[in-house]
Amino acid sequence: MDSLVLNANNPNIAEFMTDGFPHPYSNEKGISFIEMATKDNPIHVFAIDVDGKSLGGIGIHLQQDIMKKNAELGYWLGEAYWGKGIVSGAIKQMVDFAFTTYDIIVFSLVRSVQT
Repeated sequence: MDSLVLNANNPNIAEFMTDGFPHPYSNEKGISFIEMATKDNPIHVFAIDVDGKSLGGIGIHLQQDIMKKNAELGYWLGEAYWGKGIVSGAIKQMVDFAFTTYDIIVFSLVRSVQT
């Protein structure tokens, strides 16, 4: 928990997150996040863990209504760990998880360019 709060309590992270991501990020906010992240079945929000330390979070968020076959992937990572390939690995794992767990499809958008 200490690592989660330490990495999340950063204005450079909060600046690019949804309004629901608190700053400052306290122990109480960390506890609330863990409770929220572990309540659904299947769980769809995970810690990005390296060597037993929570350095960030990643989640797949299913859409609703006419977008119900779509999902949004969101993540954050502690600033000290940016540029080390950690998120690239986490995204691959999350995409694999999403397509084996949920009834979502891949959309391909092709644009024709006229010359």
